[in-house]
Amino acid sequence: MEDRAFISFYKQHDFVPNQVPEHHRALHFRRRDALYRQLGIVSGLLKGRDVIEFGPGSGDNSVHTASFGLGSLVLVDGHDVSIAELRRKAGDGRFPADCDIYESDVLAFTDARRFDLVIAEGLIHDRSDTKPFCRHMAEFARPGGIVVITTIDPVSSFADICRRLFKPIYMARDKDFDTCMKSLAALFKPDLDALPGFARTHYDWVLDNIFHPLPLDRFFPFPDAVAALTDDFDVYASHPHFFSDWRWWKAIAGSEAYNERALAQYRRWLPLLIDSRADPEVVAQPRCDGALLETLCREAYKLHLAAWDADDPGLIPPILIKIEEIVALLRPALPETASSFADLVASLRAALAGRTPDFGRFLGLFGRGQQYVSFIRRSAPPYSPPPGP
Repeated sequence: MEDRAFISFYKQHDFVPNQVPEHHRALHFRRRDALYRQLGIVSGLLKGRDVIEFGPGSGDNSVHTASFGLGSLVLVDGHDVSIAELRRKAGDGRFPADCDIYESDVLAFTDARRFDLVIAEGLIHDRSDTKPFCRHMAEFARPGGIVVITTIDPVSSFADICRRLFKPIYMARDKDFDTCMKSLAALFKPDLDALPGFARTHYDWVLDNIFHPLPLDRFFPFPDAVAALTDDFDVYASHPHFFSDWRWWKAIAGSEAYNERALAQYRRWLPLLIDSRADPEVVAQPRCDGALLETLCREAYKLHLAAWDADDPGLIPPILIKIEEIVALLRPALPETASSFADLVASLRAALAGRTPDFGRFLGLFGRGQQYVSFIRRSAPPYSPPPGP
């Protein structure tokens, strides 16, 4: 898959991602406030600051960021439809007076300026060159600045990958894109309505999540992000909060190891990313091999691509066997999640047999999808005490 394929897909369908319906705008601002708080970004500290956002799409998230009274804002997007929408919002006065909008591929973009906040949401994982791509954007942060990116892994996205298996079944039956789109929007309506905070149209969600072509390896897990940035950046915060630091603050100097600690706790809590309903305060310690779970989810993802690409329901049964392996692995640690995926297997078997699927306990099961992670660009090397006499 070419690195611009996702832009080509959006152009083909005249689709702008991340659009927020007008009646959801006030709620959207409150949600973005909550997200920024989780990432350690206090709105008052952004007043007068310089921000750059890559891939802003419709610009609805950018409007929220701009509401904090920024000093300047730079928006970079490679999709002409997005650029037109961004310029319309700029004309309406929704961005600061000092706002520059560029239609450009991210890797081709250059600017001598450096920024207090760099934002890149939902942009990295569809690339074949994820680490250098991430690094290029992060370089626009000035020392002490913050970089916000999203990561995604086979576990956190597994529930939606399973939903994509309905596409070859319905395409083989309906034979027509528009008819299939309507059928799948109706199929997933009760599922999406069960998701707290869902704010998109069902049609847009199906187009962007079920019909969007995906590459062979579409993942950018948290460890890859740390590897891309670890030379100059420290993990700051995340959503969800999958790491904490209980060290006494006076004892940290000289042994910071922020990235190493965050990686260790990410690996510990990885199984909980598969089901957003799973409560870490209830599941004190997942009794599940996270590395094996990730491997099985990645294998299932690669199997699903063949069925999805060919619209061949006959390729789905081996994937169901792989999902059943995942169910067996999850059952001791997350029994409700395991039963929910078992109900999904039953739903897919019903659809394959021409019957109406019933999601059962899988209804409303969504993984934690993208994780938001903020990094701080180091302003100086870690302090080392002078040698003794």
